[in-house]
Amino acid sequence: MAVTKIEYNKLTYGGEMVAQAVDLLKQAQDLLDRAKSLADSVSDGGLSEVLLEGDATSAFGVATGKGVAFYGALVSMKVNAATVTAAALADLDSGQVT
Repeated sequence: MAVTKIEYNKLTYGGEMVAQAVDLLKQAQDLLDRAKSLADSVSDGGLSEVLLEGDATSAFGVATGKGVAFYGALVSMKVNAATVTAAALADLDSGQVT
């Protein structure tokens, strides 16, 4: 999908909200990618979610018995955040400051 450059004024109340949301979504996608990579390295690619559990000195400090649920939620968030395409973000990220 080509970038369509949807122009809007980032200085308006609504435009500022959209611009902030675009920035936060990009940041969330990056953080979720990094968190999933760390979880995969700690849990042998998600095969041993129990390794995510432990006290505050562990990588995630997940409560005992909650490693599988934590890993599943992390994967779900990453997949859902990734459904917002780079093209869609680029379309809205090109708002004009006037």
